[in-house]
Amino acid sequence: LIPFFVQPVYAAKPTPTPKPVVKSVCLDPGHGGTDPGAVYGGMSESNLNLSVGLNLRDRLVTDGYKVYMTRTTDVNLSNEERYNYCNGTDARLVVSIHQNASTNSSVDYTEVLYAKHSDKSLAANTAGIIGSALGLSSTSTNFADGVLLKTTAPAILTEALFMSSSNETTDLQTGTRLNGEASAIESAINSYFGN
Repeated sequence: LIPFFVQPVYAAKPTPTPKPVVKSVCLDPGHGGTDPGAVYGGMSESNLNLSVGLNLRDRLVTDGYKVYMTRTTDVNLSNEERYNYCNGTDARLVVSIHQNASTNSSVDYTEVLYAKHSDKSLAANTAGIIGSALGLSSTSTNFADGVLLKTTAPAILTEALFMSSSNETTDLQTGTRLNGEASAIESAINSYFGN
């Protein structure tokens, strides 16, 4: 007799659902405390940076991000304190927020800085998105170290506009331009995370 074997039926293994990418950002409003940064038209860069950072934080939280901030008040922090704080979080992106300034009041463009070669294309893409959103046709990317070099996550430093520009002063003082700046950086962050 030939034995008759019934082939076992195996249940199909479910396809594992990929874990969603954690949308987490560490925001670093530049300067603060005894370091005002650039000062122009009665405005200090440190205060403008903080205003943009707080506005951006609220926007990103609404978008579903986990947001960390190196400072939420007018305090002075070293670069080491800033990158150590960001490295101690689960942030997938670090954005240091600054404003640019020049002795020439007609200069106004978007500049985004990077320190690690792997972040160069991120800086270029970010500059393009921010510049377009703010109506600034000229953008630039450059190398800078400081906070950016020692972060474990990709990191960029935004200088969305020139606070010294005669075209920006009034709107910066009334806050409308800062709102637009926060919105522009939000768009760039959403683009980075594929949103």
